[in-house]
Amino acid sequence: MREYYRFDEDGYYVEPVITEGYFDSEGAEYTPEDLTEVRPPDGLYRGKFDKNKQEWVETGSPPEAQPPSIEQQISEIGNWFAWYDIKIIKHVSGRDILSDKDLQELNIEANQRAGQINELREKLREKTALG
Repeated sequence: MREYYRFDEDGYYVEPVITEGYFDSEGAEYTPEDLTEVRPPDGLYRGKFDKNKQEWVETGSPPEAQPPSIEQQISEIGNWFAWYDIKIIKHVSGRDILSDKDLQELNIEANQRAGQINELREKLREKTALG
């Protein structure tokens, strides 16, 4: 079995190809024009094969990470409060007793997150009013 790497007409990586090889009508092995046996290095974001140099080059960069939207941030904090409620219910019911220190830390975090939600809601109101 041989491993090749397919690239398009512009040289950009398409896919790996595993085959027994390519043979012409006389049985001679050859490599098709759109394949190479040169493995692309790990970590390429947008690899392009340079036929002259017989090597892969990087031609792109990953998109910049977008910060979560206000709605996503509110949802994430809401999920935390759902977890918080479950922790408190389990504590009150005696199924998961928390120390006084743990309870105090949870309540401090709950107050901080409540403040974050209020700030995000205000931003959302402003965004909605503007747009």
